[in-house]
Amino acid sequence: TVVRLVVRFYRNGRGQSALREILGRVIQDVLGDKTLSVHTDPVHLYKSWVNQSEAQTGQRSHLPYDVT
Repeated sequence: TVVRLVVRFYRNGRGQSALREILGRVIQDVLGDKTLSVHTDPVHLYKSWVNQSEAQTGQRSHLPYDVT
């Protein structure tokens, strides 16, 4: 997988500095973006999606809000 490839590359001394140089700025931009939601909980993502849909349409969603 890609993750294994990156981990193997990172463990190499040259790989650490190369990854830092290649990905450092992008990662800092993502971490610094306060408008970006990086939640991975499916329930949280679903509720956020329903809220966003309601805000865009101005109407209450027909979808249930409380899910598990």
